[in-house]
Amino acid sequence: MPRRSFLAALLLVGGCVGLLAALGNGNEADSAARRTVPGLAPDGYVQLPNQWRLRPVGAQTEVGDFPVHAELHPSGQWLAVLHAGHGEHEIVVMALSGARARMTSRFRIDQTFYGLAFSADGNRLYASGGEYEVVHQFDFEQGMLRIRGRSRLRHRRRSSFPAGWRSMPPARRCSSVALSAMHSCVCRSIAGRQDRIALSAKPSSGAKPKEAFPFTCLPTPDGARLFVSLWNRAAVAVIDLESNKVTAEWPTEAHSNRDAAIARWQEAVCCLRQFDES
Repeated sequence: MPRRSFLAALLLVGGCVGLLAALGNGNEADSAARRTVPGLAPDGYVQLPNQWRLRPVGAQTEVGDFPVHAELHPSGQWLAVLHAGHGEHEIVVMALSGARARMTSRFRIDQTFYGLAFSADGNRLYASGGEYEVVHQFDFEQGMLRIRGRSRLRHRRRSSFPAGWRSMPPARRCSSVALSAMHSCVCRSIAGRQDRIALSAKPSSGAKPKEAFPFTCLPTPDGARLFVSLWNRAAVAVIDLESNKVTAEWPTEAHSNRDAAIARWQEAVCCLRQFDES
């Protein structure tokens, strides 16, 4: 009788241990299932590290680590994507024809920042060299990149940091515009030389003005004016490229970018049209 009681107690203890182990594993599994990590989720959303969830409209195509700028070829057949994350800095070219975008070229560079632009004819591609103070130049043909050279933007006294880059209309004597984010000026490549337009204005009230830190730029179709986003001053500068002077500075929300420049430009065009009609 005592032996039977001992076996029954042993079985009871063993059953309890097994039940507790099963419950523990279930809790761990449920906890793992509830854990949310950054990346693509099964439901199609992209989980960001800051807990935001994004679900882009349309088809999604994986490119590289931290794409910062995408530029469409003038023909509309290719898309160049610039990457400047913790991984390899590179340019990826995607062919947009067909049912799904596909990669046609990938070129790794030592360092880059935001600037990326095609020439007006689509035969060249330019990319910022970041802290190396250069602009990378590539020949572009049928979705393929070939290195052509580098243009140095270093200032005589202060370091440069190439940011946004734009090619100008062919009719303009100014062939291209590059922003130097460190010393707040615009570099214009004219007949092989560089001119600079300072963006930092003198204070009117005696207070020291904030550095501009230009981020990107957008020219008008005729190339007469240039809109430059001033990241640190929350504004968009309007530059007359005939006189090389800043003619206006439009306030925006914090951290103005290219979209802000486009929005203010479209707003100004609408106002001018309404004025003409009246």
